[in-house]
Amino acid sequence: MTESTGHAPNWYPDPWGRHEHRYFDGQNWTEHVASHGRQAVDPPGGVGHMPSVNRATEKVQRDVRKAGIAAGAVAGGGTLFTEPVLVVNQKAKLIEINQEFAIYDQQGRQLGAVRQVGQSTTKKVMRFVADVDQFFTHKLQVVDAHGQVMLALTRPRKFMKSRIIVEGGNGQEIGQIVQPGQSLLTIVPLQDVWVTANFKETQLENMRAGQTARISVDAFDHSFDGKVESIAAATGARFSLLPPENASGNFVKVVQRVPVKITLAPGQNDERLLRPGMSVHVTVDHR
Repeated sequence: MTESTGHAPNWYPDPWGRHEHRYFDGQNWTEHVASHGRQAVDPPGGVGHMPSVNRATEKVQRDVRKAGIAAGAVAGGGTLFTEPVLVVNQKAKLIEINQEFAIYDQQGRQLGAVRQVGQSTTKKVMRFVADVDQFFTHKLQVVDAHGQVMLALTRPRKFMKSRIIVEGGNGQEIGQIVQPGQSLLTIVPLQDVWVTANFKETQLENMRAGQTARISVDAFDHSFDGKVESIAAATGARFSLLPPENASGNFVKVVQRVPVKITLAPGQNDERLLRPGMSVHVTVDHR
């Protein structure tokens, strides 16, 4: 492993694969390392670990044919990012406390590997005695045939849907790999905002759609004109994650609140003053 001078001073994926990050001072790799946010000291140098799998070339080529691809049908450049077909094989272990993969081209030549980094001794022991992988954050590096870190992968601890954060060899985030249906962002059109007012059920007797409303905003001394657009078909509690169940016989009457949608009159928010999440006070004219 040669010391690179192509980085600015900062934290980068550890080129030796012993830790998650190592500090580069602008000229040389230093002894300062970090894994999962905890810093330590480990002198640079040595031989970077390059995982390999004892898999015959013929078997790799057979895997390519099973995928419906004729070996050599599409020419590649001989590197991880220039080969059109890559075969990834996991290293088989009797007891798996860290994940390792070998990456081959369509001809069966190993072009790189995937290695897990930054695992503490406690984490390895926990993986040995129990199936708790989903509750841990996993860090992996994709390295080329020379041991150079090409990508850094982070799979945060998961309880429902999983995602993978992808960083380049320079430590900059490239993007994320997510599951179908997973929320990535929320787009809020500020030119068409409205207010959801949670009125008590005892306040709805004379409230109807179309009635005018006055909206006072806590953030600034300004009021808006609006109207009642609609009244929800159920109380807010019925749409909660755990709706209350009163069939046990022990019942305490609690006044429920019903969401009411209040839209702004045209031209009321031209300056985009209202923002989602602001606190407001709404008064509806029943006359």
